[in-house]
Amino acid sequence: MQLYQQEFNGIIPQIKINNANSSGGRIVDIVNWNQLKNKHIPATAVNPQFSFCLDYLTLTYYLPSLTPIPTTAYDDLNFKASQKELERAGKTVSFKKQYSAISGYATQFLLWNSYSQFDYDDLWFDRDQLNWMGMEGRRDLIMPYLNNKENKVYGDIRHKLGISFAPRDLQGEDKIFISGGYSGSVSYLWQPEYREMSSSQRGKVSVGTVGREILSANSNRAIAYIGNAGTSRIYWAWGVSAESMVAGLTSFLDPGQSMTYEHGKLITPNANEDPLIKTSLCSLGLAAISESGVNNVVFQELNF
Repeated sequence: MQLYQQEFNGIIPQIKINNANSSGGRIVDIVNWNQLKNKHIPATAVNPQFSFCLDYLTLTYYLPSLTPIPTTAYDDLNFKASQKELERAGKTVSFKKQYSAISGYATQFLLWNSYSQFDYDDLWFDRDQLNWMGMEGRRDLIMPYLNNKENKVYGDIRHKLGISFAPRDLQGEDKIFISGGYSGSVSYLWQPEYREMSSSQRGKVSVGTVGREILSANSNRAIAYIGNAGTSRIYWAWGVSAESMVAGLTSFLDPGQSMTYEHGKLITPNANEDPLIKTSLCSLGLAAISESGVNNVVFQELNF
């Protein structure tokens, strides 16, 4: 086994929240790292270890069921430069009490943490209210709610985030959309997938100055061995019809030379290796043509 590390980026699919899926203070999952990890587990990985970073998380709201706040009410929130932080905080709290969810001017959202993948903590870790000003609005959920120092949040596969709305449910045409993006990495032990060989064939083909098929197309090909048992050069190509073969235009094997395709790798005599050959072609048919005379070409093929 070998140890690998792979970095990735991803998008959190947009989540739509309305009365139907959030009424009664129901908590809605908005980031579930255990589910998101499934997109980034490499095949045949052993003991994958993940690290995540939530790079952005945005809440967009449309709340026409709320009573609009009078525009004059915002005059009290035009803070003066001379006002102290405590004064500003007091004015903000007073504003939110006056135009609260209970009075029909706001919808309060609560953010929840879970470290068990099942139940959320007994107490929300942050909350705030959304007011209606006659048009949709937007909030960044990372700052200042999830992290008040930098615009990122770390996560692991045991962690998930949720949101609820209380004491006033979303109503009527009220809609909340949450979207986000993340980055991370996964380290894991990797071992090649084991597939048992199911069949094999071997033989000998006479190849002259007219192209001839040596192997037919085979998507289950695991290993193929081709050898020139003749007395003159043969030219070969994957994915080319026998009728279109022309001596001198493709890779070749001199008498006594051979090539092998084995588990995704093509091994040819170094001097004759064609850099344009793609191993993905090796599941196609193989054709050959002699430079002169008739040559025997031996082959063996093993299949999954």
